[in-house]
Amino acid sequence: DPPDSSPGRLLISGDPLALDIHARNLVNSLRAPAPALDSTKLGWIEEAARLNLGSTQFDAKTISDPE
Repeated sequence: DPPDSSPGRLLISGDPLALDIHARNLVNSLRAPAPALDSTKLGWIEEAARLNLGSTQFDAKTISDPE
């Protein structure tokens, strides 16, 4: 994309844990059929969920274009 173009999508979250889980799932789906990301390197996600430091649910919303 040219440096003056506007992004077509924006991904934001008020819950970093939910966003990280969503990102992990997205990366794993893009890597298929290659093996999923090594879960031992992502153990902090499960530990954060165990400690209730965020939500494990991600709910995508579409925001309409103001134009």
